[in-house]
Amino acid sequence: MQETTPVPKGTAVIFARVASTPQRESSSSAIDRQVRACIEAAEAHDLKVTDTFSEVGISGNKTRRIGLHNLIRHLKDNPTDYVIVYDHARLSRIRENFKVLAKRIEATGARLLFANDMPNGN
Repeated sequence: MQETTPVPKGTAVIFARVASTPQRESSSSAIDRQVRACIEAAEAHDLKVTDTFSEVGISGNKTRRIGLHNLIRHLKDNPTDYVIVYDHARLSRIRENFKVLAKRIEATGARLLFANDMPNGN
């Protein structure tokens, strides 16, 4: 009997960010940990990850960031069901900025998911 691959419940892209000096020292491992947790959360929910976006050494206090710009442009050009971020602070630590960024993402038709809030996410 041939195994069938489960059909994903949707598509997802991952967004990861590190900014502080201690994080920059091991930025690749911090980004890798975030991405790995997001991939695990996607797999647990049958989501097919189609791309990954990351920012290194960029403050989450700003709303104009090249990684976010690239993410939003990608979402506009490539309809995607979900954006998975490790936690809220990776998008923004400032509540008002978070709301602005979440609205920009959701305006593309994508929904935000946070790996650390999802069952089976890290």
